[in-house]
Amino acid sequence: MKTTSLQFNQSDTIRVVINRTDDIDNQYSLISVLKNQARKKHEDLIDILEFLNVSVNLTSNDEVRNIFIEEGFQELLNIFDNSKSVVLDIQSAKKALVANEAKFMRAQKDLKNIVRRTAANMAAERKSKFRIYHSDEKWTYANEDEHHKWISLGSFYCQWNVDDGYLSLDLARIDNSIWILKIEYPDNEDFDEKTEGHKIFIQSNTVDGILKYVKEETVIDFWEFVESLIAIDIQSHDLIKLRELYVISS
Repeated sequence: MKTTSLQFNQSDTIRVVINRTDDIDNQYSLISVLKNQARKKHEDLIDILEFLNVSVNLTSNDEVRNIFIEEGFQELLNIFDNSKSVVLDIQSAKKALVANEAKFMRAQKDLKNIVRRTAANMAAERKSKFRIYHSDEKWTYANEDEHHKWISLGSFYCQWNVDDGYLSLDLARIDNSIWILKIEYPDNEDFDEKTEGHKIFIQSNTVDGILKYVKEETVIDFWEFVESLIAIDIQSHDLIKLRELYVISS
């Protein structure tokens, strides 16, 4: 591609080289070489015009203006003279664009944070609703009693400490006043050692206490456990209330 060049010195330390090509979309490039330092190349027309205005002072630099005319760069000189206000508008718009882009990124980040916080708060609020019966939330450990009539709640996959697997959960209702939750841990093998399975029994006067234990003391999925309670065929006040809250919250 045929290229013509224009060169001139700006002071004793800066040499300016302007190249012109046949590429109508990128017709000019400018290289400024500062003495004893690396050169800097400008390929954007706005940057070139700004350099000629600020660093060369082409508006009043008659010596350089004559060089433009003599070397056949009258067209670039005319572009410079006729575009000063447009260049200023573009530069102002670019600064505003950068500022607005930064503002947009900050706003987008703030929005994402609001979404995350709202989702977390709503999840916490939904869980809390299942425990607000204005009833006793206390629970205690209980001893095993094989004479209870157990209702299976199913198996729940979860991870506890370094172990993982399926826990079997059963529920019993004693004398229509006490809830017993049985959690059965399976045999497990880790670090080439076998751990025998064991059972934990939780006792509470209310379903509220059972829910509190599952939510705060286990890694069992809370909603999966709630759904398993709703599904059992016991018409107690606690479970009726739990079903109502689940429908409202869903």
